Amino acid sequence: MKTVFRSIIDRSGKEVDMKFRFVVGAVLVAMSSLLGFGQTSANNHDPSRAQAQSACEDKTLHDLRAREVVNGSAYTTLLDVATAFGLRDPPRLYFFAGGGNSYYIAGSLSLDGRGKILMAKKFVKLMGSGLAFKGVVAHETAHLAVDIHGDTSCDQWIMRDPKVEEAADALAATKVGFAPLTAFLLRVEKITGATSGETESRLQVLRKIDAQKNARR
Repeated sequence: MKTVFRSIIDRSGKEVDMKFRFVVGAVLVAMSSLLGFGQTSANNHDPSRAQAQSACEDKTLHDLRAREVVNGSAYTTLLDVATAFGLRDPPRLYFFAGGGNSYYIAGSLSLDGRGKILMAKKFVKLMGSGLAFKGVVAHETAHLAVDIHGDTSCDQWIMRDPKVEEAADALAATKVGFAPLTAFLLRVEKITGATSGETESRLQVLRKIDAQKNARR
């Protein structure tokens, strides 16, 4: 099923819709104790599926002219997030030029036990702070976490669900703290004007969970 992913901003400063070969996995907040990514590999699937997944991923990276991030402050943040999630190996992070925001490639975790996250360079710059960027990385890592069995694949499309996004925020917040997720969403709200109200709704969910957590202390 095809879907349209809302990008944060295009080169002219306006919101645009972009189609990508990614899917949004169902995030379960109850999965507060995650298995390491290394426990899933291409061996979990038949060879033909693994081959199709690999070809789709290669094409996606090629079409976007994506470049893997292997050092610098962004990579350090990636390592910090991976540690917070208890992962033996971090997801692979790629930057690409042009419009768009941040995505993960569905089924990518099943190939190498790590998974792949893609971000537009302009989106990263628009985050404006290391804290907000950490929130983005954690959010996408949360999506990858529930894709551990590779039930979805690179060439599949499903409708983006705001509730799934809220759940990913919540799961990520339990791993890296509420500050990075809040900084990320506040930045998105400022950039987009939060015209749909979705960003504010996601912030309210985080605030409620945080308040409940503090009340239990």
